[in-house]
This record gives sequence, C-alpha cells and structure tokens, in this order.
Amino acid sequence: MPTCRAYNSIALAASLGAALLLSSPLAASTGEMLLEGCRLLQGGEYAQAGDKFAGVLQQDAFCESALVGLGLARLRQGELLTALDNFHRASTRGSALSLPHLALGAAYCQRRDYPAARSAYEDLLSLDLPERDEITAALAYLDCMLGLYDSARVRAVPVLESNPQNPLARYALTASLYVQNRLSEAITIMEGPAIALDAASTWVDCCLFSPAARYAQENELPVVVAALPPTPPSASEYLHQEPDFSIIYPQHMQTITGKIHARLRVKGTAGVEYIALLLGDKFVGITNVEPFALLVDSTICPDGVQRLRVDGYSKAGQIVRKASIGVIVQNGNRTLTTQERTCRRIASSFLRHQLRVRPRPGQWEHLCGRIWEAAGQPQRAWDSYETAFNYSPTLPRLREHLLALGMKMNIPVLRSPTEIHQLLPGSAAVALTFDDGPHPQITPWILDQLDRFGVKATFFLVGKQVDLYPQLTREILRRGHQLASHSYTHRNLRACSPLEVERELVTSRAAIWRATGVNVTLFRPPGGHYDEMVRAAAATWGFTTVFWTVNIGNYPGAATQQVLTGLIRDIQPQGIILLHNGEDATIDILPALLSRLTAKKMQMVTITTTSSGLSPAEVAQ
Repeated sequence: MPTCRAYNSIALAASLGAALLLSSPLAASTGEMLLEGCRLLQGGEYAQAGDKFAGVLQQDAFCESALVGLGLARLRQGELLTALDNFHRASTRGSALSLPHLALGAAYCQRRDYPAARSAYEDLLSLDLPERDEITAALAYLDCMLGLYDSARVRAVPVLESNPQNPLARYALTASLYVQNRLSEAITIMEGPAIALDAASTWVDCCLFSPAARYAQENELPVVVAALPPTPPSASEYLHQEPDFSIIYPQHMQTITGKIHARLRVKGTAGVEYIALLLGDKFVGITNVEPFALLVDSTICPDGVQRLRVDGYSKAGQIVRKASIGVIVQNGNRTLTTQERTCRRIASSFLRHQLRVRPRPGQWEHLCGRIWEAAGQPQRAWDSYETAFNYSPTLPRLREHLLALGMKMNIPVLRSPTEIHQLLPGSAAVALTFDDGPHPQITPWILDQLDRFGVKATFFLVGKQVDLYPQLTREILRRGHQLASHSYTHRNLRACSPLEVERELVTSRAAIWRATGVNVTLFRPPGGHYDEMVRAAAATWGFTTVFWTVNIGNYPGAATQQVLTGLIRDIQPQGIILLHNGEDATIDILPALLSRLTAKKMQMVTITTTSSGLSPAEVAQ
C-alpha cells in the first residue's frame, strides 16, 4: 500500500506558490485563500487561518478542504465542538468521505472519545484510500487504548509488513505484546530501526499509561514519589537582549513551526567572532559567517514555550555576549508537500498530513523502558526513561516510573538534601573544581597542566557540551579526574519551573552516562543560583550539591597577578576552589597556582574518592 510521505517546509512553500501560478484566474481567488489558510495553520496562526477558510466557504459552501481546514483551525484552538460540527458538515457536503472522516477520527482522539474515533476510522476502511495503512495503524492504537490487545496486534502486523517504520503501528504492536507478557517478541521489534520523530501530525495520548487507557486503569497503580505539579515559567524570564547583540528574528514569544532562519543583529563593538545557538536545551549550531544567521529546526523540541539562546564568542573562545528570547514551538500542526499541482489538491494533502495521529514525543522511549524493566534489564530501562524524560517530562506516569526504578537500582533518588561546603576538618587537602566544560580548546590544556603536577580534579560538566564533545568527556575520565553535573544548559535554575529544574538534572546525568557510562551524583548549580526548589529537585534525583570556599570570580577586573595573589591568600586547608573552562582568568593563573600550591605541599584531591562515599568531603544535611 502507498504510505504518506513527510515533506519539509521549503517544499510546501514551493508547491503552494507553484499552484498559485498555475491556477486559473477564477480559481485563483479561492485557491489563494486556501493556500494562505494552510500557511497560517502551519505557522500557528489559527484564528487567521480560520478566517481564510471561512472566506473560501463564502464563495463555495461545498468546498471540502475549506470546511475541514476551518474545523482544524478550531480544533487547534481547543474548540472541539465547533471543529466537530465543521467536520460533520464536510462529511455531508464534500465530494468524498475520506478527508472529513480522517478529521473526525483525529478530533475524537483529541476529545478522548476513543470509541467514536474508532467508529470513524472503521468507516474509512471500506474505501480504497492511500491512507489505508495509516487508518489501520490508528485503529490498532485505539484498540490498545480500549484494552483490545489481540485486535491491536492483528491490525498492526500487516501495516508493519508494508511499512516497518510506521510509528503508530509499531507502538501498538509493541504495547500489545508487552501487555501480554510476550517480552522477547516486543524486544525484537524494539531493537529495530529507531522511530523518527515527525511533528507534522496530531498527537494522541499514550495507549497504555495515560489515565484514560484501559491498561493504566487496571494495572498501573500509582507509585508514591515526590509530588511536582509542573508550572510553566513566565515569558519575561526568557527575554535578554543587549544593545549591540540581539536576536531580530524570530521575535520574543513568536510562534515558530518547522524550520526557520534565526537572525541576529551584531555590532562591531560586541567583539563577537562566532556564535552558538540553542533552542530549549538542544544545541542547534555554530557559525562565524556574517551576517549571523542559522537554520533552526524547531521539531527538535517539544511544543510549548522554549528559550532561543545565542552566545557570542570572542577570538579566544570566551563568551562575550548573550541574547535570548522565548518562542512558542508549535509543530502539532505542521505538514508539507511537493507533488500536488492544484490549490485544492495541495490543501487536501496538507490537511491529510495534519490529521494523521502519532504518539507524542517520548512515548516510544517510555514504553521501551517498561519493557526493559520487565525483562530484567534495569540500566537499559533507566536509559530509555531518561530519554523520554528529556523529550516530554510531563508524560503520564513517566516521572514516577523513573524514580521508582532509581530506588530499585539503589540510585540515591528521593533522599534528604545533601550539600558539600568544604572538605573534612583536619584534612590538609584542597579540592580543585572546574565548571562549564568540556571546552574543545581550554579543557585539553587544563588536563595537560594537571598532568604536569600530578593533580586530580573534579569537572562540573554542562550536559549540552558533553553531547557536543563526548570524546573529550571520556578523556577527562581517562586521565583520572572526577565527573559531575553543572546542569544541561547552564540556565539560572531559580528562574525555571520545578519540572524544568528536574529536567536539567536528569538530562545532564544522561548525557554524561551516554558519553562515559558513569552515573554522576555530584551537582553544582550554575552561577550558584540555588533555592529550596533547586535543593528539593537535587535531592529528588539523588544529587549532592557542591559549593566552594574560594571562587576565581571574586576578583572581577583584577590583573592576573592580583587574581593569583588573592586566590593564594584565600585558599585554606579543606577548601574547595572554583575555577572554569574559560570566560575568566583560569587559563592565565592555573600553572602558577598549581606551582604555588605544590610548593606549599598542599594536597589537591577530587571531591569524592569513591562512587558511593563522600570521604574526604564533609556532607551537610
């Protein structure tokens, strides 16, 4: 059977424009409005899209695509009853049943009326449609939601024989095998090619673990873990612009979808040689080409408010400027096409792609975690849960599954807050710590200096940097140093929601584990931004928070010799010395600092000497 193809936004724009040029003068008016409605839907401008589709209906009340487009615009705005009314009208006035019934199925899924959705999709199976596999996969998923696991398996198997990458059928089959305790078969499917994340669709709830799922109601008893109602941060917390370094596109709190070109305004006074851009907690890219602009694929982040951040670097590799804004990622409505030749056919193809149902990001990894846990492979389950938590930390039951497994694995989750402020009294040692790495130029140089003096240190690593430089992270470990977390994106954690703080901790630990196989338990909050919320999150996920007694940042504007003199004066036995992988005088004073401390016969150690104990450091509870 033919399968739906995914297209990119550039192809959609090209095909929409080509259709307008080829349209007749009479059709151009309604056709242009249809295509503009599709563009507005793609961009998250739902009210304006609805106006365009309504304008088409004023000229042609029987236009199926306009009726479905208007209903979809209302559906995206949360107006379910209005959307259903438009879809029902389309089913009686349109030339065919397929598009309106696809819309009805998607709307009923959004409404969580799964029997009605199932009925709508079953009506479509009698038609010879190119989406037959998609419809059958949706029915398999709904069967799982309703507890009809044998039926789900029977429906999913032929779809996967035709298209092994169909994500909905693959999820439904794997879920039904898991429920029936056929774990070896489920693992065989699981270990196939990775499921590609495609946001150009309508997301459905988890068919096993959401509150409405039959399996969850009958089998998934809640696990008592630390309560955490997610609270979204306010938009103002994301905004930071500088006069000579600012993001000019997109604008603050603009809705983005698909791929966009982010553009910056950088004046010569900024001293910026190249920039690095991040969306949410995901690294996007680096460029030194002026005017500074980067292509951003917004599908790398879940829908919702995300931070778009740009760091400006000097020739020395130091961050000299920062800018950030909030953007609203909205990809649940994104779809693209290149093949269609007429406006109505393109609009219909666009809407069909929109109306496909898909599991939410992270749901597949969550299911994989349940299967690995049931199969007695806790570490693989933990890895899968962490990946799912990175995608969508609000997925039903995911957080409790992750924490409960941590307790089973003796990972110190859900414990009382613990903090390290200095080494044990009576020790003549000091601890060297380096924040913000790994850095591709500075970290290797630091490692060489430590080797010269035979010193071991603790590196508090930023997770996104670990993902960029996993080999360098492994090199830090290979040379005998200790790894620890410094969050994933180096955000001010006090400005985050409780769930975002937890996500920073979990994803940073996951990044270090992927690179090295080490589960870190030490954490330092970026900038020392620490309060009861951050303290509770660190305790929930089994981290000991490490502070310092001496900070190289306490000597701003001082000359190199003054910084060195101040540090030597302030360092005392049992001290913890905070240095950095760049952005300050660390690289200027480190050789002399190591030499002076060695001459004073002061032992330099890591924060901990074993993976389970905290000796020789003092732990405050």
